[in-house]
Amino acid sequence: MSLRKRNNNRFLVIGIASVVALLVLVLVVIANRPRQTDEEHLSLVESLPKGVTIDGLPYIGVEDAPVTMTVYEDLGCPNCRRFFLEVEPGILSEYVAEGKVKLVIYQLAFVNQQSLPGAEGAACAQEQERYWEFRDALFNNQGVRQFNRENLVAIAEELGLDRQAFTSCYDFANHTQEIIERSQRAANFGINATPTSDINGQRHVGVLPFDQADPPGIKQLLDAALAEAGE
Repeated sequence: MSLRKRNNNRFLVIGIASVVALLVLVLVVIANRPRQTDEEHLSLVESLPKGVTIDGLPYIGVEDAPVTMTVYEDLGCPNCRRFFLEVEPGILSEYVAEGKVKLVIYQLAFVNQQSLPGAEGAACAQEQERYWEFRDALFNNQGVRQFNRENLVAIAEELGLDRQAFTSCYDFANHTQEIIERSQRAANFGINATPTSDINGQRHVGVLPFDQADPPGIKQLLDAALAEAGE
């Protein structure tokens, strides 16, 4: 092979390698770009009544709804994210928005390294009455942005929270012990997997389909609970 051909081949290989490296870099940047919140879902969340139970748990829906559904979840849990994306929208639109169900979140922190920081951030957002929006943002960014101080503060700012109040809450670990103790209490009464749903005292483990006849999905379970409540 001539010297010229060898040089041409070398440049071709270098050129191909450069293009591949550039494509890989672009894909990495895209993969790590913060995910956008589903605007329709967020709009629904913002429009619904919210409150806090006597035990300090955030809920969404009318306070005296005939059926209460409690979801034991962990913000670092991939299956909890699946439940949030695939099941919760139907619960909110068909039951919570209609005043039939009150959805309560029991925040746990035991799945992975994202769990406790995420729960702490959510608790600090709750101090500013933005728990649901913050939770929304965390699930939409799970696996993309680490739930560390820098990113949690950035998310708080993106949502328009008071930065100083949020960082003060987070840095002084205002809710850390509370979250740890709540997680232990849940473990003591048998919650060892997330998500776990409790519908009027009936416990269901895992990501159940929203609408499924056999075995029954969340829709069927909620309809049965409503029927028992005379609704």
